Amino acid sequence: MGFSNISGVRTLLSSLPYFLLFLLPNCIAIDTISAGQSITDGETLVSAGDIFELGFFSPGNSTNRYVGIWYKKTSYTQVVGILNAMKPILDSHGSLSINNEGNLVILDGKQNVIWYTNASSTMSSNTSTVAILDDMGNFALRDNHLNVSLWDSFDHPSNTLIPNMKLGGNDKFGISMRLTCWESENNPAPGKFFLRRNRKQVQQVYVVSGPAANIVNDSNLVKHWNSGQWNGRSFIGIPEMPQDYINGITFSSDGNGGEYYTYSLSDTSNISLVVLLSSGNIETINWDEQKKEWVVFWLAIKTQCDAYGACGPFGVCNKMESLICSCMRGFQPKFPEKWRNGNWSDGCERSTPLQCGSDSEGFLKLKGIKLPDVSEYLLVTDENACKVRCLNNCSCLAYSFVSGPGCLVWTTELIDVQQYSSGGQDLYLRLPSSLLGANTSDLVKVRESFSSSVQDVEDPEIQFSHVKLGEDQELQLFDFDSVKMATNNFSFWNKIGEGGFGIVYKGDLSSGQAIAVKRLSRTSGQGITEFKNEIMLISKLQHRNLVKLVGVCIEGEEKLLLYEYLSNKSLDKFLFDPIKRAELDWSTRFRIIEGVAYGLLYLHRDSRLRVIHRDLKTSNILLDEQMNPKISDFGMARIFGVKQDLANTNRVVGTYGYMAPEYALEGIFSEKSDVFSFGICLLEIVSGAKNSSFCHDEEHLSFLGHVWKLWNTGKGTQLIDQTVVDSCDPLEAMRCIHIGLLCAQDYAVDRPTMSKVVYMLSTETTDLPPPKMPLYIRNSKDYNNLSSHGSDVNSINECSITAIESR
Repeated sequence: MGFSNISGVRTLLSSLPYFLLFLLPNCIAIDTISAGQSITDGETLVSAGDIFELGFFSPGNSTNRYVGIWYKKTSYTQVVGILNAMKPILDSHGSLSINNEGNLVILDGKQNVIWYTNASSTMSSNTSTVAILDDMGNFALRDNHLNVSLWDSFDHPSNTLIPNMKLGGNDKFGISMRLTCWESENNPAPGKFFLRRNRKQVQQVYVVSGPAANIVNDSNLVKHWNSGQWNGRSFIGIPEMPQDYINGITFSSDGNGGEYYTYSLSDTSNISLVVLLSSGNIETINWDEQKKEWVVFWLAIKTQCDAYGACGPFGVCNKMESLICSCMRGFQPKFPEKWRNGNWSDGCERSTPLQCGSDSEGFLKLKGIKLPDVSEYLLVTDENACKVRCLNNCSCLAYSFVSGPGCLVWTTELIDVQQYSSGGQDLYLRLPSSLLGANTSDLVKVRESFSSSVQDVEDPEIQFSHVKLGEDQELQLFDFDSVKMATNNFSFWNKIGEGGFGIVYKGDLSSGQAIAVKRLSRTSGQGITEFKNEIMLISKLQHRNLVKLVGVCIEGEEKLLLYEYLSNKSLDKFLFDPIKRAELDWSTRFRIIEGVAYGLLYLHRDSRLRVIHRDLKTSNILLDEQMNPKISDFGMARIFGVKQDLANTNRVVGTYGYMAPEYALEGIFSEKSDVFSFGICLLEIVSGAKNSSFCHDEEHLSFLGHVWKLWNTGKGTQLIDQTVVDSCDPLEAMRCIHIGLLCAQDYAVDRPTMSKVVYMLSTETTDLPPPKMPLYIRNSKDYNNLSSHGSDVNSINECSITAIESR
């Protein structure tokens, strides 16, 4: 019948009358259903330009059938619209047709009505209506006699926004075009989260949860994410969306109460979708035609700071800080005890009350801020007028003058404020004059970038002349005598660690700050390059799950790095100790897994640089007093260009057991080689087993082979560390093992990105694909047979290889 047909083809060839009907001039067009015609399960409509397809599908692991729309080249791997999301077809004999009243109708195999449009007018008939799938992805029921559209799928979005689809509504007529998340990946029925526009004076969009039928009243809705204000070209609360954002977003009003956002692609050959996930997060995904898979381009909520109101009213969230929440100047925690326990939702309250009057109050400038939610416009033409209007209104708590919207003011509590490391807006906070002082721009410290001190280069192996130490306020240059004094002359009793680079000592600065001093050995065959590399990288990277570099000492032949001291030292000291491992309960282990995942995501996607760590292992994961993880040792790390996917090196560095096969054997590294290392660490954390402990395994299995064998035979729970097996959630632990195996797959293309890993860890409803069996199932001694690769292996023990230098 001109459709993309499976079972229908066999029916066509076996039925001569049906075949003759196909030859008639009034047969069904490939993109159209007319009166008396239908498509059945196994048949599809295809738009005229061969872009979109409509047909029957089953989501995830479900056997229920739905009628959906998808890009033809992607098949139904990502459905962009669903007709019968509320009521599935329970058999495989469903059909879609136009009934006698001229409405679209879905029937099951017993001819029960599953869904219909109820849109045909009294003047329409089944002979005058047709349903057409167009090249924009809209499926429309039209009356050809009246030349009007009776029903459009674009007016009834599911969880996905595609180019040219509207997001908005008309309160006057009770129309709401919003995205509604699926209940789960297996069930497209409406979930609890909605992506919708703001109905206040200032335009922006939110992810909210609340009563599904609540079209006009916002009072019962709970906000989970806020885009920030619309400035005419972009949402200023999304720093990844600059003014020259390549995919244009437009806001329009129809003059009759309707207000809508739409977006378009600069390159229409690309496929890019905005999806509201069941977790309430939003992701932009792009279709990779070469790999034939969807790639996550952007996530709305990547860190705790991105969640709505993370630090409560008058709190500021900074994801770069170990304690992410702080109060604005002139404010203090409302409930200090809750803050000490990491509960910031109640926010802050004024420590000094306002006294309304132009002489007694002024404004403090906060730089690089995600502006607070719930602002109002003032129709003034310049920034000074905006300031005066706010100052003369005793209810005005803050103002900002933004390109596009102009004067924004706040008369209610300031919430959902975030400090950005780059970008953001200036916010002027109203304070008593006594709190202003000379320095009026130092409320929330902005960490200055190190770009003026270190050259941005693709190869981090730079000359020291390129590093102008001491110019950055947060990276101090220490003299050697002060470091000697801090470490008690590098006393043996101050020694806390040792590696191929040299020794690490605990020290105490004269200020009282505890530090860890990494002293480069003069006789070390490695370390000079790593030392320079680490200075450049760690000083430019700021994240709560990365260790902080305090300062540097370079004097004669002495080269030292001074880090924040973490009292619990490294993860392996707990994990592989038969006594101390009991201190790592399951919730702590899972928090460590999540923290390391967020740290790697920052390195790969969210930092100013794209960094590949290349030596992630449990001994390079340090723990603070609260057992929060911090990734350390960036001596082996490499910077990637924005468009660079992988690199090759003749100098393979790292530790076997944690090294991805393509890196260990061929010197090829990428983000996915870090993902492999993370997978091994994750499996070690869950199992409490060291990957090198399988060197003498009786079955000659590697650590990874052992894990896969137990998981694949349904014995995965045997992998869980016995010290936590009684207290952990077995489903959560098994999910972690599954994710670890996905990360540690042999081929890089099969491994998920860290953004996917973070999502899988945070969303229990996501169904995970099965991991592939490891090719290298024998022990890690097999890696020693590298003569064909021309490598010289230097090992510190039978299983652990710290570096390979190619000849």
